[in-house]
Amino acid sequence: MIKATIKRVALVPLVFSLLGVSIPTFVPTSWVNIEPISWEPLAWPGMDVTVESKPEPIDVTSVEGIIGQRILNLNTPVQARYVTVPGSEALNFATVNVIKTAIADQEVVSGVAYQPEAHSPGAGLGDRGCVVGSTDWDSTDIIDDQRLGVSSSSGVAVVCDVFYAGGSVLAQKLRTVTIDNKVVVKDSSVVVYHDVNSDASLLANELWNDDAAQYLWDAFIAVVKRDAGAIGLTWVSSTPDEEIIAQVLNGTIVRPDATLIVTFPPGVVDPELQAVGIEATESEMTIGFPEQIVSQLLSDFGKHVLETVRSGVSFQPTYVWAGNADVDCRLHACVALTYDDGPSPEYTPGILDAFAANHASATFFVLGSETVANPEIVARAHNEGHLVHNHSWSHKELTKISAGEIASEINQTNTALYDVTGVVPTTFRPPYGSVNEKILSIANMPAILWDVDTNDWQGPEEDVLIERAVNHAVPGSIVLQHDVHANTANTVWEVIAGMRDRGFMVVNLEQLFGGEMPTSGVISNAY
Repeated sequence: MIKATIKRVALVPLVFSLLGVSIPTFVPTSWVNIEPISWEPLAWPGMDVTVESKPEPIDVTSVEGIIGQRILNLNTPVQARYVTVPGSEALNFATVNVIKTAIADQEVVSGVAYQPEAHSPGAGLGDRGCVVGSTDWDSTDIIDDQRLGVSSSSGVAVVCDVFYAGGSVLAQKLRTVTIDNKVVVKDSSVVVYHDVNSDASLLANELWNDDAAQYLWDAFIAVVKRDAGAIGLTWVSSTPDEEIIAQVLNGTIVRPDATLIVTFPPGVVDPELQAVGIEATESEMTIGFPEQIVSQLLSDFGKHVLETVRSGVSFQPTYVWAGNADVDCRLHACVALTYDDGPSPEYTPGILDAFAANHASATFFVLGSETVANPEIVARAHNEGHLVHNHSWSHKELTKISAGEIASEINQTNTALYDVTGVVPTTFRPPYGSVNEKILSIANMPAILWDVDTNDWQGPEEDVLIERAVNHAVPGSIVLQHDVHANTANTVWEVIAGMRDRGFMVVNLEQLFGGEMPTSGVISNAY
């Protein structure tokens, strides 16, 4: 068969010759004249995303409305740095819930129940809030760095970073590291987004809708394959590892250019990768997704966050005075600074200035006669979130006067305070601390005394006064001072700073008692 075919082909020139047809001589075309053909491989699906470095957190120490917090407890032990926004209950609840979860876990491990703890003077705990970049430190650095206050070989540390604060939105990353004999046994992170206008607080995964997990996973697999030099023109969907993709989504950070940043950990295993010889990824990878690529994968909240980022507006929370903010004195070591005998037009305004600047709150036990004389000072103290309660009308020793006089001293002052503040006091402080059952019955409200007496009325040197106020306080203490003495007014800044240095939250009595004032009895300490 093959031979017959060859014979037929060979007869073609003979036939052309007999017919007088000439066959042109074949001359090859010059290669120089051939146009080169350009060729490029088809684009990898998902390659419009970019491999990024991790976003830089911001320093919020000067951002108004953001309050740095810190806990150091060496008994359980636990330490935490984080920020809150007074008045933003959802954000504060979500943030504190991370801290409380870490504490509860550590209580089980250590067998020691958590109790708020204050420290010796000079402890340095006035330095509060995030240490910028700490959520990206190596876990051993978190254990060893003294700025975080870690001084135990076993325990739990919570650190924070703020990655965005603008308009009504704040994004805080919290990282929890648990150690046992300086060995890390748990290391987890979460980013919490909060809108202060709606008081909505959501985890970072709630920026996305239900389709995002698969998309992000497929994009990651494609980028890994591309960077490994694999040849593959189709993007075949794999099944995301639920634990890993949950971690990735909960770590989403929105950059100021509205790019969404996610980080995949090392050790990712996927059939698509194994098919090209990658058994598991060796290092973490951070990927950026421009908004236009993933706009259809965002939740309504995610779209709102990006709209806020694009606006470029500075952070604008609703300001809440410290005395009106929620404070958990079962979590923090709290102390109440109280002031008697005022208000004083000479000294009380300066004391109020110090509390405002330090975002702290006090309790003023005022005289009814001075309230009538200086109503604007009482009104200011009340309006700025401080408690203003009853210290009698004229500072008579109640145990030495008649029942009628006692009633007059108490009731006239209640009326004066109501006329200025619109609130009837629920506690009183008897002058000189002199009280008995008869007085309690007539006043019909609890008597608030103290467990730390500075004796400022005796005129001690200012350094002595500071030492008396700061060094002798314990969690739950009620400290007695008077806002009618120069040395008290002169040292208020140092006293507040000293309390913060020891780890105290300086609060009013209502906060000290967990939001519910005592209803009867004689009280000298919250604990």
